[in-house]
Amino acid sequence: MFKPFTVFVLFFIIDAFAKPSILLPLYIYPENNLWQPFYNAIKAFPSVKFDVIVNPENGPGNGKYPDGDYISGVAKLRAFPNVRIIGYVYTSYCKRNAAQVNADVNKYANWKTYTKANISIDGIFYDEVSESSKVVTYLKGLTDYARSVIPKSYNV
Repeated sequence: MFKPFTVFVLFFIIDAFAKPSILLPLYIYPENNLWQPFYNAIKAFPSVKFDVIVNPENGPGNGKYPDGDYISGVAKLRAFPNVRIIGYVYTSYCKRNAAQVNADVNKYANWKTYTKANISIDGIFYDEVSESSKVVTYLKGLTDYARSVIPKSYNV
C-alpha cells in the first residue's frame, strides 16, 4: 500500500512533468484581428500544446488554397512551436462517401505546396462521426488515408 505522502509526491511529480494541451476549434473567420486573442494566449503559454482546428468552409473550401485571410491566419499560427494545425472535415455521421472525405484531406495536404507562406496542416479532425461499431472500418480507412498524404498526421 502507498502511504498518503507517497501518493502526494507521485501526483506532484506527474503534475510537474505533464504537458497540458488544449483542443481549440477555431471556427471564427480570421478577419479584423479576431484571432489575435488566441495568438496572445498561445504566446503567453508556451508550455501548453495547442491543437487548433481550422475550418475555412465546412472543410478546406473549393479552391486549391484558402483565401487570403485564412492564409494569413494559418501562417501566424504556424509560427508558434506549440501549435499543431488540424483541418476540419465532416463525415455526415459516416454516411459521406469516403472518396469525398479523402478529397477534402487532399486539399488540406496540398496546402503545404503554397510557397508564399507556411500554411501546412498537421492532421485532420473528423466531425460528425457515428459511435456505432459498424463504422470502424470506414473511419480506419479515412485515418489511414490521411496518414498516407499528411506525414506524421495527427488525427482527431
